[in-house]
Amino acid sequence: MKRATQTGFAALCTTSLALAQPSEVVVQAGPLARRGLSRDDSVAGTVIQGTPLRSPGAGAADVLRGLPGLTVIDTGGFGALSTASIRGATSAQTPVYLAGIRLNDDVGGTADLSTVPLSLVDRVEIYRGHAPLQADRLAIGGALFFDPRRPSRPGASASLSTGSFGFQSARVSASAGTPSSWGLLGSLGFQRATNDYAYQDDRGTRFDTSDDRTIQRRNADTSTRDLWLIGDIRLSQAARLTALSHGVRREQGIPGLGLLPTRAARASLDRFLGAIRGEYQCPEAHCDLTITTSALLSDTTFHDPLRELALDGISFRSRGSRVEQSAFLRGFLHERFSLQGAVDLAVERLIQSTDELSPAASSRRFSRWALGGVWNFHDHGDFIALVALECNGPDGGSDLCNLPVEAGRFGLRWRIEELELLAHAGRYGRAPTLGEQHGVSATVRGNPALRPEQGQILDGGLRHHGRVWGIPTAFEIFAFLQQIADRIVYQRSSLGYLRPYNVGMTRTVGLEIAAQTRPWPWLTMGLALTALDPRDTSPNRLGANDILPFRSRLQAAPSMAVKPGGRKPWGLDETILEVRYVHQSSRYGDTSGQVLLPAQGSLDLELTSLWWRRRLGVRLRGTNVLDQPRRDVVGFPLPGRAIFASVELTWT
Repeated sequence: MKRATQTGFAALCTTSLALAQPSEVVVQAGPLARRGLSRDDSVAGTVIQGTPLRSPGAGAADVLRGLPGLTVIDTGGFGALSTASIRGATSAQTPVYLAGIRLNDDVGGTADLSTVPLSLVDRVEIYRGHAPLQADRLAIGGALFFDPRRPSRPGASASLSTGSFGFQSARVSASAGTPSSWGLLGSLGFQRATNDYAYQDDRGTRFDTSDDRTIQRRNADTSTRDLWLIGDIRLSQAARLTALSHGVRREQGIPGLGLLPTRAARASLDRFLGAIRGEYQCPEAHCDLTITTSALLSDTTFHDPLRELALDGISFRSRGSRVEQSAFLRGFLHERFSLQGAVDLAVERLIQSTDELSPAASSRRFSRWALGGVWNFHDHGDFIALVALECNGPDGGSDLCNLPVEAGRFGLRWRIEELELLAHAGRYGRAPTLGEQHGVSATVRGNPALRPEQGQILDGGLRHHGRVWGIPTAFEIFAFLQQIADRIVYQRSSLGYLRPYNVGMTRTVGLEIAAQTRPWPWLTMGLALTALDPRDTSPNRLGANDILPFRSRLQAAPSMAVKPGGRKPWGLDETILEVRYVHQSSRYGDTSGQVLLPAQGSLDLELTSLWWRRRLGVRLRGTNVLDQPRRDVVGFPLPGRAIFASVELTWT
């Protein structure tokens, strides 16, 4: 605690110097502060942009935590693996996109949110349950899109930050261009954290506190470097070309569990993604066409010189690649009817090796054809329909569709002034990853006979943007039913190795409520509430407990932003204080229901002040300021109170 306080005071000295557009503060107290899903606004979803993406020390997991219908799963301190799931689906069933490129790996199918840099992200779109046609996978858990900023004017910036538990970061950026013709942006960033926070070690005797001790976590440090390059050029009034590349390198310790801490186990990640996108708007805006070529390369290495991780040797290496070509066309055939179509072609490869086993390679081809349309059958009503077929087959083989996945949905939207009524029914699926089909190592085998997971979703609700009794208010309420069949799980054989297989059926019923109101010009209040009833309904289920593990059945996130008005001191333009509390109910840590992870909560505060025509910005952020006990997905303690700060000078 003393160390955290000391580093917290050090954070007050954080300074950044920016030569770019003046700081803009957007009050984001609640989940509905920004509306307008750019890809498909006929489904349940949330948009985040503005101040939350610039919070000192905040990662992608921090920004998403507490949103309706979304669960963030942590596995440690700053920079540790964190994943997201929507409406009780798994993280493998929730695709995550950065600049339109899917980040989910080919081993477990998950995307690590801790590797998504927020410094150049312009907005985040969260689609709950139903994904837009632009997603190359129409998955059971919806989709997450992180969209980067597009350069439009000259500028430069340099920043330094520090905070609790050894957090430090630095970034330099430069941009050039004009809003109407071209733009170029480059950014180089560095972040690291020691994650040496203190925690209570019960030594494996949960109900005997006499032998408990307070120790510091070790071998949990992280170090990350990333590079952004974005170029944008208008070829004509109707044509635009954008090129983007992002590289990240991360080195970190693998701390292990509380009872079995490691000393020397390390991991490294190298990832590169690049894309070239062409956009063409047909004359008189009757249609628009987008063609994208993208590549994703990743290289992950685990080094275990003391054999603390039970690998098949001292080192394990996994190299994955995906090259994809996609096209999206939208046309307005009539003033009341629009049609959109998408085609995606990709080749995926995975090579895994250890120092004791020869490399094992696997690859496959992926293709998808999708068609959707919107019919405005009434001045207040729309009918939405979408169908898609995904084909997965071995690369070089004759059977290119041995794992077909059908997806589709239809829905209705009815508008009554400031109120919208929405209802959708959909069928989605997920094909097994290359790692699940062909194995990861000698101890984690593959299963070529795996069938795709299949799920059905039925949801409906209403949303309102306008005024209630003269007070600006926005709210939405959605209820849903989700069923997933042939889910992929692992079982241990009598010989000691793990092997995936398809089993059973799960059913999740849920309710999502999100609201925001501004009763006075200086006060904004928000609330996000998610209630889940996730059950294992498999006919061959073993045990009396049918509640799915690692899922909180209640999550509540009240928030408030205070923006004082009236006369301000000399030079002060604006001050905003934002407060948010995220509560998660208890959850089971195993399928039998014997391990119960207690309820947990976190109170976060953020203070932003802008001075001298917004040329000086001061930000202070505190997380878990009440120092409440929090635990990750396996029950290991997460960091306690932490403080981050930044001072920003801006020129144009």
